[in-house]
Amino acid sequence: MCCENPKPCQTQLTVLEYGSYDGGPVTKVLLQPLTGRTHQLRVHCDAVGHPIVGDYTYSLGADSAPYRMMLHAHLLHLPLEPRPLQATAPDPFTTHTDPRWCPQRSLRTVEGAVETLLQRRAEMGRREQEEKKKQVDEEKERRKRGRREGREESEEQRRTCQEWLSEWAED
Repeated sequence: MCCENPKPCQTQLTVLEYGSYDGGPVTKVLLQPLTGRTHQLRVHCDAVGHPIVGDYTYSLGADSAPYRMMLHAHLLHLPLEPRPLQATAPDPFTTHTDPRWCPQRSLRTVEGAVETLLQRRAEMGRREQEEKKKQVDEEKERRKRGRREGREESEEQRRTCQEWLSEWAED
């Protein structure tokens, strides 16, 4: 069901819970798209043999029971200037919201997994800034050395200058 000319894309997957939905085995996961392609999350889940519950399209019409596709944007981060915009929405896939969802084994909470991802992103951002600053500093130093080296006279320049000075002193 994928496109004919797919572009490279990546998704990071973190398992949150194992359970069942309407009697069938399911796994609640946190998906972080590292690229932004059409249907990327749906295609990746289907490609590893775990289509999203309720995804009528990628289950080839077999999964039509849930009231909606079990895909939810918990956190949206928009890198705007001067400050990024971030919005969160609570997890709608709970037994309170839908009694057909029965968690059996919880590995981590959505909030805990998101916090870990945000900490990793912040650390990567700090490292990128440090690397960028290091490159800028190295470039400045290289240019500074180049100017100093450019000021040094060659033997020929020194002789020419001394000849000129001696001629000037004779006048």
